[in-house]
Amino acid sequence: MLFLASACAGLVGAPFSGLVLEHLDGVLQMRDWHWLFLLSGLPCIGLGFLVLTLLKDRIEDVQWRTPAEKTLLSSRIAQHEPHKGGSSLLAALRIPGFLTLALIYFLIQVASYGLNFWAPQLICSAGPQSPVMIGLLTAIPYVCGAISMVVVGRLSDASGERRKFVSGLLALGAVGFFSAGIFADHTTFLIVALSLLGTGIITTIPTFWTLPPKLLAGAGAGAAGGIALISTLGQFGGIVSPIIVGRIKDLTGSTTPALYVIGVVSLIAAALLLWGLPQKLRTLDKHQIESSWHYGLAAQIIKSVNHIVRQGRR
Repeated sequence: MLFLASACAGLVGAPFSGLVLEHLDGVLQMRDWHWLFLLSGLPCIGLGFLVLTLLKDRIEDVQWRTPAEKTLLSSRIAQHEPHKGGSSLLAALRIPGFLTLALIYFLIQVASYGLNFWAPQLICSAGPQSPVMIGLLTAIPYVCGAISMVVVGRLSDASGERRKFVSGLLALGAVGFFSAGIFADHTTFLIVALSLLGTGIITTIPTFWTLPPKLLAGAGAGAAGGIALISTLGQFGGIVSPIIVGRIKDLTGSTTPALYVIGVVSLIAAALLLWGLPQKLRTLDKHQIESSWHYGLAAQIIKSVNHIVRQGRR
């Protein structure tokens, strides 16, 4: 649910960008893309003030929780206090599979930025020229991604099969990239291909982030640094992806070969997830399945008891 924010950003941002590019060019003697950067930046400033005002550093300072809730949260956090001064970031780096996981996230980000940066250009090349129409069509993959996030997230939690879900989503994203290259000149089929991309690649990221905490469990203070390092290395994919696509487009005059390259990158990431990770990440999250099962059983028992009580009162 948290990662839905990123999908909704694409859903809202793409049509908004199209409206700005179509209607604000020349207003106040500014180019359309100048307006786009300006209007996209202003909410960030407001968000910064909201963070300073609303978010608190300590549970005791929070105003929207009752004293009992604050006590419960504090006790939960206190359970992890003995590990607070644990292992270092260097110890996390030495954990088998850590660098492989970082490489996988790097490859995921290469694919993700391939969609984010080039979807509007692909749609424009296929036929539509109106910025508003391009923006609306660009939002479709994000709609598919948002729906898929919720559905796949629940299925992943229910089964505990984290690796297989992420690998399958990457394979679906690869099919989307290959299809986008094949149908680059057909708007309808291209949108279908981009929808596969959105379903696969956008959903991959929140599902992937169930893996690092599992690998770094017990790393103590090194866990936070390890997760941050995986995230940092992944963001380099956001630097590399546009450069790769742009360079291939300059050399060949088309983005189609670049789409095939990113499709192969997605398949490599999927293969690493299936066969390149240590046994610790191959096991199911059985405790979550058991918790889910016990929760369902408890709910059924409570429901039955309430029914019996109601019948007795009658």
